[in-house]
Amino acid sequence: QASARARPSTLTRTSAVMAAPSGDVVGPHQLQRGGGEWAPALPAVAENCRQFEDCELSSPAGLEYSGGAGGCSSCSGTGVPQSLAGVTYRGVDRDVQKVTYCTDVEGHWHYFCNFVDLSNGLSFAESGDHRECRSAPKLVLEDDWHFVFGGDACDKGPGTIRFLQCVIALKKKHPDRVHLLLGNRDVNKMRWTSELDDDEIGRLSPESPGAYWVQPKSRVRPWDYCRMEAARAEDVSEDMVPDELIRQHNTASSSARYHLKYDMGSDGEFEFRRQEIAHMSMRKAERVSDAEVVESYRDDVRAGGIMRDYLRYSELACLLGDTLFVHGQIIGNQFDCCPGDNWCIKKVPDEAVDGRRGYRTVERLEEWVGELNEWAASEVADWEAHPTWRIPPTDATLEGWSARGGAGLIAYGTPATPVPSVVYCRWLEDNCMPKAFPPELSAYLSENGVRRVIVGHTPHGSCPTVIPSGDIYIVMADTSFSRFGANIAYKGN
Repeated sequence: QASARARPSTLTRTSAVMAAPSGDVVGPHQLQRGGGEWAPALPAVAENCRQFEDCELSSPAGLEYSGGAGGCSSCSGTGVPQSLAGVTYRGVDRDVQKVTYCTDVEGHWHYFCNFVDLSNGLSFAESGDHRECRSAPKLVLEDDWHFVFGGDACDKGPGTIRFLQCVIALKKKHPDRVHLLLGNRDVNKMRWTSELDDDEIGRLSPESPGAYWVQPKSRVRPWDYCRMEAARAEDVSEDMVPDELIRQHNTASSSARYHLKYDMGSDGEFEFRRQEIAHMSMRKAERVSDAEVVESYRDDVRAGGIMRDYLRYSELACLLGDTLFVHGQIIGNQFDCCPGDNWCIKKVPDEAVDGRRGYRTVERLEEWVGELNEWAASEVADWEAHPTWRIPPTDATLEGWSARGGAGLIAYGTPATPVPSVVYCRWLEDNCMPKAFPPELSAYLSENGVRRVIVGHTPHGSCPTVIPSGDIYIVMADTSFSRFGANIAYKGN
C-alpha cells in the first residue's frame, strides 16, 4: 500500500540508491513498509512548470523535468499532456511507504470491484455495490498512498471500458501516485489502428500472412479464417466457397474477431465488448451491432480514447521504495531466440546496436527503469505519429511486421520478442511451478536497494505466490480468472 512524503514546492529528482528497509506482504495485493528510515536523497532541483496547475501529468514525484520555455517536458509549456519520454528516471520514486496493488483485471469489472473493497488505499467515492454500475464510478486514492496496476486491462470479461475509464481518470488526478504498467494485452491493442484500418482490411488476399509470433502449427491466415466464416454462414464445405464469397465476409468485424482469436489470445472478447456496450447503454446485447462493437475498438485507440490514453500514460517498469514492479518477469525461460542471457533486467531495446534484435545494457537499476520507460514512451509516440502500415507484411517474420509505428514495442509484447522482455515473460520450473531467482540476480537486486519484485501475467489461483530468493522476495500476484492449463499441476476445479 503506498504513499509519498510531502513534496517541496520545487521538483526534485531522487538519484541516490537508498537504504531500503524491510517490508512484509500483509494482505492480498498489499505491501507495507516496515520500520526504519531512508538514507537521505541527493536532490537535483528543477524549475517548476509554469503550467503546473493546468497540466494533468506535470510533476510526477521523484522525477526531474527539463522544462523549456517555462514548461515541463510533459506538456512543453502548453498545459496539454504530451509523451512523458525524456523524463529522467521515469517510473522511479524511492521515497514511497505504502502501495496498493492489483494486476491482470483483463476486463473483469467484478474482480476489480472486489479488490477496491479490500484495499486500504483505494475506494469508490460513492458507497455501495458498484459491480453492476452502468458508468465508471469515481475512485478515491487516500493521502500518502500509491496505486500500481500491473497491466493487462482487457480481453476476458465485459468490464474493460469501465475499468479503463476509472484508472485513467485516477491517473490524471494523481499522476505522481498512480502507476499503470504495460501488459501484453494492452500493448497488442496498438495494432488496432492498422489492422482495423479500412484500407488494410481491403488488402486481404490469399497471401496475407498470419502473425509471426504464433507457432506455425497454430497459425491461421486471415483469408482462411474468412473462408471458414463464409462456409459456416452459408452451411457449405470450405472447398465450396468461392473467392467472391470470401471477400464478402472480409469485414471489419471479421478482422477484429480473427485477430482476437488467433493472435491476441482473446477469443470471446468481441462478445464481451458487445455485452458491456449493451449493459452501459441499457440495451439487450442483440441490439448492439457488430459495427458498433468495431467502432468501440477504433474509438479506444483514437486521440482521447481510453486505450490510447492508457498506453500513453503507462510504463514498463516501476520502482517504488524497495519494490520493483513489472508485468511479466525480470528473467525468463523462453528467450532462446534472443541474443545474450535470459535476464530482462538491465536490457533496453536499441536498434542502433543490432537492428530489431539489438539492446544496450544499463547497469544501474534506477537508470535501467528510466531508460526502459523512455524507450516505451518513444515507441508509443512513434505509433501515434504512424498508426498504419507503411509497408504491409507479406510474410510471417519479425522484419515483415516491422513497418508501422511502435513496431518495436508491439514485438516486445509478443511471445516471439526479439529482446528479453519484462512484458511477455515467465520464470518457472519445467512443470510450470515457480522458482527462485539465480543467486547473482538476487545479489544484484539487493545491491540496488530492492527487497521484493512484484509481477503479474502468470495466473496463480486465488492467492499470490511468495517465493524467497536470497534476500529478495518474489511475489507472483496474478490472481485473475484463467482457464488455460489451470489444472496442469492439480486435476481439480
